[in-house]
Amino acid sequence: MEIKTKMIKILSILHHHPKFSALGGAERRFIQVTKLLAKKGLKITVIKPSSSILKENHKNIEIVELKPIQLIKPKLETIYLDKILWTITTTIHLLQKHRKKDYHLTLSSNFSIPNLLPAYIFSRIKKIPLCVIAHHLDVTTSNQKCTLTNTYKQYRNINYNSTTSIIKTISLLLTITILKKAEQCITMTKTMAKALTINGINPKKIFISSNGVNNLNNKKIEEKNKKYDYIFVGRISKEKGIYDLLTAFTKILEQNKTKKMVIIGDGPELENLRKKIKKLKLEEKILVTGPCSDKQLHNFLKKSRVFVFPSLYEGWGLAVAEALNSGLPVICYNIPSLKEVFNDCPSVFFVPIKNIKKLIEKMEEIPLRPDYHYLTVKAKEYAKKFTWEKVAYLDFKAIQNCLKQSWLK
Repeated sequence: MEIKTKMIKILSILHHHPKFSALGGAERRFIQVTKLLAKKGLKITVIKPSSSILKENHKNIEIVELKPIQLIKPKLETIYLDKILWTITTTIHLLQKHRKKDYHLTLSSNFSIPNLLPAYIFSRIKKIPLCVIAHHLDVTTSNQKCTLTNTYKQYRNINYNSTTSIIKTISLLLTITILKKAEQCITMTKTMAKALTINGINPKKIFISSNGVNNLNNKKIEEKNKKYDYIFVGRISKEKGIYDLLTAFTKILEQNKTKKMVIIGDGPELENLRKKIKKLKLEEKILVTGPCSDKQLHNFLKKSRVFVFPSLYEGWGLAVAEALNSGLPVICYNIPSLKEVFNDCPSVFFVPIKNIKKLIEKMEEIPLRPDYHYLTVKAKEYAKKFTWEKVAYLDFKAIQNCLKQSWLK
């Protein structure tokens, strides 16, 4: 799908905390699409931490690395201070080094505050449009309006302490306020578009794009070489349902002590998860890898039987698509965005949110199904429709629309 474009200059921000922000779906999507748009002629300047990702250069991609201010012993309680320091540092850098440069548009790679707030301030001072890639709001239904009270209660319900819940609530409400002022919001699903609209974002500013998966080597691994019964890939945080998964797997082990599971990812709960597994004396049954390369991830997927993803909030579900691409049946919570994207796939099984009993039942059932091979074939077939070329085309249409509306004013 060909993209025809003039030399459009974009300033983008990609914040990635080296300790607690694993390379998630938002960052991976940004990297893939940025490379494709650069190949089509867009000139893109990326502001990012020096310890972060996106190392390789393209003639149309300028990488500007800022050294993040980090505390000596980073931990969950200080991650928000680190984000504030990054936000301040980045904003000052933009105003000092980029204010006089010629940009047509500011692009926020996602709508976390360290990305969104500097991009917003810079766009207002430069008087250029702001385009935000809005992956997901922390809501369990697309009809939920985020208020101070219900947002705080929601975070408390997934066992964040009161301080963290207050910080996350304020951050989410600030995000929504800025999104209302942005010229364009690119989102991945109709579900997310509806959630944004309910929370006050003008539907005329919302553009629905999509996501893609990488075409990796899908050489089949024999069943006898499948080492893990279950695999989870994602950010190691409470909203990803990792403790629901641990509870379910522990119950399964009571009935079948031969089962094994691998958990891949990084995040604020990584060390707490490892401590809990050690306390339960399950180190030989559960491998927690931390972050890993794409090649390592692919190898783990190929050596696993079922992908389990009890996440509470998702904007699209890139991890699910990548699991399908590796031929794995998927079990996930019945959240609206995942239903929208994967409901037609016979290899994806939905269970009610926070229903551990149903989660256990599916985890026990899927590996033993007589049509398991059929599920693996259909999984790969379904994943083929998600291409990065299509995503880049849709994102470029959104950028064109954003610039057109700005120039008409």
